[in-house]
Amino acid sequence: MSAIDIWSPLGVDAEVCFVGSGSLLLLDAAYSPRAQVRMDSYVRGDGMTCARLDRNGTVVLMPNAQPTAAATAVPEATATPDPYLIADSLDDMVALENCMVSANDLLNFRESPAGRVLSLYLGSSEASARTENWFKVSYLGEEGWISAHYVTTEGDCG
Repeated sequence: MSAIDIWSPLGVDAEVCFVGSGSLLLLDAAYSPRAQVRMDSYVRGDGMTCARLDRNGTVVLMPNAQPTAAATAVPEATATPDPYLIADSLDDMVALENCMVSANDLLNFRESPAGRVLSLYLGSSEASARTENWFKVSYLGEEGWISAHYVTTEGDCG
């Protein structure tokens, strides 16, 4: 069995690969006790067993199990264990005024609700819109989305 600890804010999807075959398991550091999540793994053309990762935790190669997908190309996205990673429709977006949101922790700053991670977010911002699970904010000169489940609000936030 092989394992690697990932302990830095990734902010983007990272490819984690192991020599050998098997399936990959994530011991997700976002939960206490750690949640065991089977990762969508694949075999690259060079024989490495890989998966995409956007969070901290320990990735473990389970040697006597089959990868979840036999692929020669890197998949575009990996399923996430985060129950709050819900891709709300922008059709349900409501414009806001006088709504301040403050991150309770370091958050992923995304290009759309549950979309690609642009960077990390920490601090407070005025929200210009919201969906059921996301706030649209401007951060460091860029517009993006942060999860409504990990912020505190002040004002008229819907």
